[in-house]
This record gives sequence, structure tokens and C-alpha cells, in this order.
Amino acid sequence: MSRKSYVTITGKVGAQNHGEERGPLGPLSIARRLPGDRHRDFILFTCCFFTASLVVALGANHAWTPAALPRDLHEGLKAIRDTLIIAGAGMPLGGLFGILVGYLVVKKQFPGRHAMEVVLHDQLLPAGTIVGIAYLMAFNDRPSSSPGTP
Repeated sequence: MSRKSYVTITGKVGAQNHGEERGPLGPLSIARRLPGDRHRDFILFTCCFFTASLVVALGANHAWTPAALPRDLHEGLKAIRDTLIIAGAGMPLGGLFGILVGYLVVKKQFPGRHAMEVVLHDQLLPAGTIVGIAYLMAFNDRPSSSPGTP
């Protein structure tokens, strides 16, 4: 193999273990769904949904009321719609911005290129612990009540 380069084009990365399933935690750690899982999941989801939907304000006021369910469904659908609209508009714009910036930083030479790269990588600087502390500080107060509730 002296002075010759060999390249594989199979697309498979790393050693392959044929006949043995592998998961993120090693051999045979792939989660398998059991036959009763679908029914159990549906029952648990239904219990959680109705428990959360039949209280005045989950986390603040746990008084049971049947009026909370229609309100939550109405306000929940509005929140889902708003989230999908914002994500639908932001995703293509963010993708185009990322492609443009990536092209400029890698292919073009201009003054301030290094500074631009550093500023754009600032979002990767804070460690997960710092982000966790920020979440604790932001959400450590008592939950606010939902709009339209006493």
C-alpha cells in the first residue's frame, strides 16, 4: 500500500456488525414496541390530556372545571397555528441565510470575514448548564393563569 490511496464509496461509516442489532447504547439496545404498547400509550395520553384539560390552570389552580376543556382546545389550536406559521416562514429564511453566510465565509475573502464567522458562532458558546440556569431563572416564578381565567 505504499504511496497509493484507497477510498471506499459504499457510504457506510465505521465497522459493520452484520447480524447484530446496534443502538445508541450498544448491541441490542434498540427499543422495540411490544404488542400492547399502542393501547397503553393511548390510555396514558388520554388520561394526561383530560387531567390537564379539566383544571382551571395547571400548576397554579388545580380546581376541576368542565369549562376548561373547550377553552384549552380553542386557545391550543390558535397557539399551534401561530407556531406553524412562524416556523413555516422562518425555516426557509433561516436556511437561505445559512447558505449565504456559509458561502461567504468559506468561498470569499473580504475584510471582517473572521469577525463575521466568530459572531455567527456565538450561539454555540454558552454551555448547556448556563442555558439550564437561564431557564430556571426565567421560569422559577409561579405560573401565570391562562387568559380568560379568574
